[in-house]
Amino acid sequence: LESGASDGLVQPPDAVIGPLPVVRMSTDEVVRVRNGLPMDLEGRLDGSEATTADQVRCYGPDGTFVGLLRPEGPDGRWHPFRVFPPDTIAPR
Repeated sequence: LESGASDGLVQPPDAVIGPLPVVRMSTDEVVRVRNGLPMDLEGRLDGSEATTADQVRCYGPDGTFVGLLRPEGPDGRWHPFRVFPPDTIAPR
């Protein structure tokens, strides 16, 4: 490719999941998600998102995309199912 020809072709991983609800997480929560631990998101989603969302995207305190979570099990806790390692995604 010529210089500049690829501009706009490469998108961040979260570009295709824009419609999913967003959850901002603390540093401690990001560590939990990156270690595969479930999260309680009660009160963190607004309105209809709280009852209809089957996936959420989560971001760290610096705006870095961390991954995707979905509710699993009878307790309804949100479990990470796609997690991106640190230092691979630029903050928004």
